[in-house]
Amino acid sequence: MRMQSLKEFSIYTKKTLSVRDTYALRANAEALGVTKMLLTENAGANIANELLHKHKNDTILVVSGCGNKGAIGLSVARHLLERAKSVEVVLLCKPEEITDKELKANYDILSKLIHIESRPDSNALARKVRGADVVIDAIVGIGLHGRPDSCLSAAIGIINKYSKHTVSIDIPSGINPDTGLPNVASIKAQRLYVLYKSKPFLITREYAQNVEIIDMGFPYIGELLTGPGDVML
Repeated sequence: MRMQSLKEFSIYTKKTLSVRDTYALRANAEALGVTKMLLTENAGANIANELLHKHKNDTILVVSGCGNKGAIGLSVARHLLERAKSVEVVLLCKPEEITDKELKANYDILSKLIHIESRPDSNALARKVRGADVVIDAIVGIGLHGRPDSCLSAAIGIINKYSKHTVSIDIPSGINPDTGLPNVASIKAQRLYVLYKSKPFLITREYAQNVEIIDMGFPYIGELLTGPGDVML
């Protein structure tokens, strides 16, 4: 069977991806050579292109957490540079605290191109949010366990209070992707760029307004054939 013909079998794959499904699919993709770094880059480039259609003449602030969602946010920012009117980036941790290798790689590149303010105080973050036309929520995604720490909770509260227009990547930070239930702090987004496939919370909750699915290069074969991710499940 030719690889090109596999797409027609996508009708047999899941329509939504739970947290467990997403981690399994990532493992299958990695085994096929489609690395997490490549997926991060694809997502960042495609989200940036969508943003340019709507917000090319706006000032854009990317608020990045310290995991893979933050890595995508920094990739978005890099692809927007010199194409959007203005791009600023805030990182909600110190550079030396970064452990996610995709975030580290993107930080190392982007910090050579623009100033990235790390772990700003509440007043500094509020000024930046108030001054932006669009705020990109790249704070925390499916990797959130328990409550967000005080820094993340404060940032979420500031964005909800002062942002003119908030765009979230994959899920609004603080929302459980499987149930749609909010955490003690959760983003209220006007637009949502969901990665690869819809998430279960979009079926049961009212987050479906202004939702767009963003391709990030997951291979169909990773869903159709058994791989290490299926062993994980």
